[in-house]
Amino acid sequence: MLGGTPPAQAGDVSGKWHFVFQTQDGTREFDATFQQEGDKITGKWANSADVKGTFSGGKLSLEFPATSDEVGPGTLKIDGELSGDSLTGNWSFQSYDGTFKATRSKS
Repeated sequence: MLGGTPPAQAGDVSGKWHFVFQTQDGTREFDATFQQEGDKITGKWANSADVKGTFSGGKLSLEFPATSDEVGPGTLKIDGELSGDSLTGNWSFQSYDGTFKATRSKS
């Protein structure tokens, strides 16, 4: 049979996540809640910022306005890859950037 079965969606990022950012000054931790509808991601970042982005083919791409207590407002960009209940990748905010690891909360 030509075409076969379409590939399954590579996971779902809906739920609560705990992010650990590696920064020049050490680690920073944030909690986020995501809702996924198709490839569209919405939710809350650190209980204040509205998350906007996409998740497709196992890749997460977020870009949304956020405010840092230290440096003020800016755009937070997160690009990562899902593996089981973990996300890993890169983040950037204003002139800062680094890597991150996030784990899905079980509760």
